[in-house]
Amino acid sequence: MEKNTKQPIISYRDAVQALKTGQIILFQTEIDWVLGCDAGNENAIKNILALADDDEVPTILISDIIHHNQYVQNVPNIAWDIIEFAEFPLSVLFSKYKGMPNLLIENQDLSIRFVKDDFPKNLVYQFGRGILTVPVATKTIELTDEIKQKADYQVPSPSGFKAIPYARLSVMKITEDGSIKFIKKGN
Repeated sequence: MEKNTKQPIISYRDAVQALKTGQIILFQTEIDWVLGCDAGNENAIKNILALADDDEVPTILISDIIHHNQYVQNVPNIAWDIIEFAEFPLSVLFSKYKGMPNLLIENQDLSIRFVKDDFPKNLVYQFGRGILTVPVATKTIELTDEIKQKADYQVPSPSGFKAIPYARLSVMKITEDGSIKFIKKGN
């Protein structure tokens, strides 16, 4: 697969292969455009964090509870209910992570987001593990050629894909003692 940011990847299979080889892809999630890489590849993580703005919180996208169990320990039962029944995208900050490079575990602002929309959810599912992302374009920040050049490949959104407004994102923190606090409630 030859690097070419002018030619988008046209299939999940190519995107998955790019992730497995440590490449950075640009794709749209439910709420924003993100740069994404394999959450288990330390070199890819270093590269993506170097491209991110300092105020951006890295997020691991996962598609289901099985992926969640790879990265987080000690989750209270009530949190599972909140996560499972969330109507809109939910990012969760946990107190203890596992199964990822120390570079990520040491990052206190790391979150995990359960993707809801079929397009990004299928990408994560087919990859088979979490995808580390940093946002690069939202409703208020345009997706420019400069941003596109940061990625090795761009994955086009399917026709008819419509992102949810960022305001709908909820952010929840789960502490070591199991208490839950909403940092941001989507509306």
